[in-house]
Amino acid sequence: MNTRIMAGLVSLSLLGCVSHHPTTPLQADQRWVTGQLENGLTYHLYPDHHQPVSIRFYVHAGSLQESPEQSGYAHFVEHMAFNGSIHYQHNDVIKMVQQTGASFGADLNAFTSYKETVYSLDLPDNLAIDKALLWFRDIADGLHFTPQEVEKEKGVIMGEFRYRISDDKPFEQKFYEQLIAKTIYAQHDVLGTRDSVQQATPERLKTFYQTWYQPQLTEIVITGNVTLEQGEKWIQEYFADWQAGETLRPVLPSQTKLDTQDFIDYVATGEHPSFSLLIDRGEHRITNHEQLINHRLDNIAEQLISYRLAAEFNQAAQVHTQLHTISYRILDQRYSLISVAFPYQQRGMVTDLTLSTLSSLRDFGVSEQELQAVLHSYQDDLLYATQNKHNRLPPEHANDRVWAISNQEVLQSDLDFQYGLKQLLSKASVEEVNRHLKQLLRSDATIIIGADRQETLSKLTNQRDHIQKTKQRRGIKTEIADINPALYQPIQQGEIISSQSIHTDPDIVHWQLENGVDAYLLRTYSGKKKLQLFYSSLGGYAALPNDLFYATDISPTVLMQSGLGDMNGAQTDSYLKRKNMSMATFIDTTSHWLRLEMNQKDLDEGFAMIHQFSTRPNLDLIKLDTTNQQHRANLSQFVATPLGQLIKTVSHDSYNPSSAHWFRDTQDQPIPTADQVMQVHQQLFQQGNFTLVIVGDVTPSTITPLLRQYIANIPLAPSQPLRLTADYSTSISSQLELPINTDNHTLIVHRYIAADSSVKSAKTVFLEDMLYRLATQRLLANIRENKGLDYTPEVIPLNKDSEPSSDWSFITTIDSAYVEQTQQAVQEVIESLTQYISQEEVQTVAKQLIVDLKPLQDRPEQMASMLSRYLIHGYGIEALMNIEDTANSIRAEEMQHRAKQMFGDTSIKQISIMTPKQSG
Repeated sequence: MNTRIMAGLVSLSLLGCVSHHPTTPLQADQRWVTGQLENGLTYHLYPDHHQPVSIRFYVHAGSLQESPEQSGYAHFVEHMAFNGSIHYQHNDVIKMVQQTGASFGADLNAFTSYKETVYSLDLPDNLAIDKALLWFRDIADGLHFTPQEVEKEKGVIMGEFRYRISDDKPFEQKFYEQLIAKTIYAQHDVLGTRDSVQQATPERLKTFYQTWYQPQLTEIVITGNVTLEQGEKWIQEYFADWQAGETLRPVLPSQTKLDTQDFIDYVATGEHPSFSLLIDRGEHRITNHEQLINHRLDNIAEQLISYRLAAEFNQAAQVHTQLHTISYRILDQRYSLISVAFPYQQRGMVTDLTLSTLSSLRDFGVSEQELQAVLHSYQDDLLYATQNKHNRLPPEHANDRVWAISNQEVLQSDLDFQYGLKQLLSKASVEEVNRHLKQLLRSDATIIIGADRQETLSKLTNQRDHIQKTKQRRGIKTEIADINPALYQPIQQGEIISSQSIHTDPDIVHWQLENGVDAYLLRTYSGKKKLQLFYSSLGGYAALPNDLFYATDISPTVLMQSGLGDMNGAQTDSYLKRKNMSMATFIDTTSHWLRLEMNQKDLDEGFAMIHQFSTRPNLDLIKLDTTNQQHRANLSQFVATPLGQLIKTVSHDSYNPSSAHWFRDTQDQPIPTADQVMQVHQQLFQQGNFTLVIVGDVTPSTITPLLRQYIANIPLAPSQPLRLTADYSTSISSQLELPINTDNHTLIVHRYIAADSSVKSAKTVFLEDMLYRLATQRLLANIRENKGLDYTPEVIPLNKDSEPSSDWSFITTIDSAYVEQTQQAVQEVIESLTQYISQEEVQTVAKQLIVDLKPLQDRPEQMASMLSRYLIHGYGIEALMNIEDTANSIRAEEMQHRAKQMFGDTSIKQISIMTPKQSG
């Protein structure tokens, strides 16, 4: 070779080294085993210690692979996978899925996107894996496209158009359409067009199917309770004879150029006006540690922006209805989105406050205290990295792999994941984070304005120059006080009357305190330092006179924003963030509670928070006014929607005005006073019988002194008698018709209300949950699978614990031409439930319930909530400790008897029909 050419190549090589920063590739998790069959099919196996098994069937074909004449075909073929194949006729595969204990429903078992179609099964164990793989093998090349099934499925897909596409387009949808308008994606909507779907034939669908469903275009993922040998044996057995095709794997579009010019348009009915900034952060794909750190620094910056905006809006008592800063992915691009929504009259003040806050962050950064509040979560991720990975379930692993395939990313090894976090925490000094904030907030931003119909688009358009100038002004430094308050320490301790172990495996200890509080510790032995506290009582709205209901609607928000004890709202919020604690209060129809999550080292503070909230609440009059305005704005927007009008009409027809369920509108809602809010707190949190549930890896000897110091000494007066009744009207209409829908379809609600004076047990709660599952399955089978009338028919039980009534709704959204046919189909489902339920069906839904409840043992926050519910409503806890025995003890005769009580001749029946609004 010519030496001068060689020298030139060497020089170019050296220049390349100089001009590119070295990168550290992400290291793959070697526990994943990837292989390929001779026919080109790729498989990924992840043996795991958990019992469940998850399978994913990934086809590299989506709507981008469609010709104009095939619009919507990739999605249509996905639907057909559930409508008959070589080994599963008609909808037999749905029965197979349900009988394993797995769930089936819209979007649960398959999805289609621009570039992929993915089928999913999450099995509770490996006993039915052969049946599952047999179905996946049918998906490969054994689907049937019978004329009858294709025509029926067209009705289902038309229902999906109704479900996903509103005539009154949401503002975000309008903006997305602008973004992709000049890209290939604009012509490849996943649903396709209604005309294309209606004109599809079995032959055309089969042509698309055979072109793209080929082994070299397919990847299979199996995770969970399988060995590597079993997994490879199954893959070979079921898929080795699938004949390879000639279609090449699609080449994804290169980095997409989106149209990010400023966007100003009207919001949809029910949406609030908004002001947003969209900042381009580059490609979302992560392949090396340098990109990963940059992404994480963006995330930290976004959290800091969100926290500072919330603090400034709180301090200024600025009315708004939504405020967030998030990472916003659009196709292959990533953006930072800063957005605030508000009543339109507040636009000027909201915009100025937002921009001035961002300018201050850009020019002066954040304090060490603010940064540490955000870094807590990353420190915990590192501290518990091994345990968190150990606790991840097979569905999570399978979905991780699907994400990695879709985005061409690496699933990190445990050590590499921990290395990345260490690198971040080492780099994320306050100086470095402030530099990153400055760079982000100096970047060009797309201005996005969502307008109310009361506003003029041209006037808002003319404000862009003002926004840009204001954005560029030098900020004013915000002084962040170093808040380190000591929580109030009660002088007088309380007494514990008794303590005893009431259950083993899991261990549960019960304390009875002198003020009537019952405390329970469920020890998890998980090694995790996170603890859950759930302080709750029977009562809620049922414990209050109805003239306090309006105040009750806003009390949780007002009290949390006003602060506790010696801390105001901003100080309380800062304190919780710095401790990496979360705290929330909620008032329901028949119960109320305070929930806290904290690290074990802050358990003392968690108990102190309960004491302070109960005994030393604050009430900020400015926060009361702001919260009331925000609440009324939200109500007004919701009532402006057809759904809001329907719910209000049905509520006012069904309940007496004295009922807690009565829809309280702004038109008849008096402004709550400070005295009323304090009355709500006094009557709910300073009297009655409370239950405290503690869930976590902590010893009883640690809990006992904290109970004396903070809980047993909370003064609690005797509670007043509770009004545990729904308070229904005595003249409920049998049918309501409202021609108010702004979308061109009809919504029908079949509602069944029945008196129920029986004492509920845990077994009753289990039975009703199982009946809900069975009713959903039958409604889905008859409305969607058999008749093709609706995509997502729903069953919604409106029952409230401890109320002596049942209240269930069956909801369908249909083509207006099929109202009578749909009513008949729903009636068929109701009658079938009251006339016959088989023991096989009961066993199927029992297994589903068991599968859903078992993970509670690894979900402390959910277990704390469930234990509290069962304790305060008198259901007992034995059922939760013996889930399988309780579920399997329920017989078909019991369930059918319950169905007759709820839906039989003695129930009150109401049909509400919302039809399209008449033009003119």
